[in-house]
Amino acid sequence: MRSLSIPHSRRLIRFWTDETGAVTVDWVVLTVAVAGLALTIATLMTPQIFAAVGSTIVSFITEAQARP
Repeated sequence: MRSLSIPHSRRLIRFWTDETGAVTVDWVVLTVAVAGLALTIATLMTPQIFAAVGSTIVSFITEAQARP
């Protein structure tokens, strides 16, 4: 394996220590985490939400038919 020459090693060190764009990367990671959490919660809660809405609608329909 060939060792890095001086200009390449400086370029690599400069690239590795450069913090330009770090805030953008932080925001992207945070946004993906929040979106993933929201998607997970929505996926887990969907059956319970449909069951609650369905039972509420059934009770309203039943009460409406029972009244004279």
